[in-house]
Amino acid sequence: NWFLRTAAVFSTTTAVSWYLSILIHIVTYGVAAGIFYLVGAHLDVFQDDRLLQATLGEEDVIDDAAQLIVMKGMPTNNVAHESTLEQAANSLQTRENGWIDSNSIDLMSSASTAAGEQVDEDVTGVLLKIPESGLAVTRGSFTAWTVPENPTPYTSYQIIIEYRLPDDVKRIYLSDIRGTIRGTDGHEQKIPYDDNYAYAAVVNGQPVKSSSQTVKPVNHKIQLIVQVPGATKALVQDTIKIRSNKLRESQELILTFRKFDSDIRKEQDDSDR
Repeated sequence: NWFLRTAAVFSTTTAVSWYLSILIHIVTYGVAAGIFYLVGAHLDVFQDDRLLQATLGEEDVIDDAAQLIVMKGMPTNNVAHESTLEQAANSLQTRENGWIDSNSIDLMSSASTAAGEQVDEDVTGVLLKIPESGLAVTRGSFTAWTVPENPTPYTSYQIIIEYRLPDDVKRIYLSDIRGTIRGTDGHEQKIPYDDNYAYAAVVNGQPVKSSSQTVKPVNHKIQLIVQVPGATKALVQDTIKIRSNKLRESQELILTFRKFDSDIRKEQDDSDR
């Protein structure tokens, strides 16, 4: 009868091979899905949420200096004459609202006093302190400020972006963070590295040469210092959009600058006309 004929068809060698093939595919896909879930969890897409802006209040003001500090010591092997820290020292010159500790400069310069002396590029790193006066914006795990605190037109300045990592992170790829800096003058710069502005950034005392390099946190922090070209007009805001895959966090920070007296007078003159 038809039932026996159907059973005979489904019990042939060809049918059995199909059953085994389907079973193997199901098991393989299941294992692959499990591995992807475990290994690819960091690939989550993070959405920006509402904007939060904060500044330091007057009660936090102690002095008007941002001091460069050197954390721990520096090993001495495996690098060329001009060390990374010396390059960092050259790029972090004295600014309007900040000063560099002379002991830190001496320590960084001594790393390459002789042509044959070797210094380990894999240094512990240097950090700038968050200014005790002036503008600082905090959003989630990220804090940003500028040196000087109120950049003047046609004068380059620095944007410092700092974020804290979990205590168990001993080293991290710089590509963990991605973002942009955009000013109201129209200037836009990628972070942590921009091909159009090579060597414009320093991370924990090391020049940023590519997004693929690794960096050791200092006191569980990563601090990116970005040199920004002078604006062609008075800045109103710099907007920083940044994301960390490790933290699973995406933020937007807005630095709002004080208007200069000349800008205020110009606006008044324009309104009187």
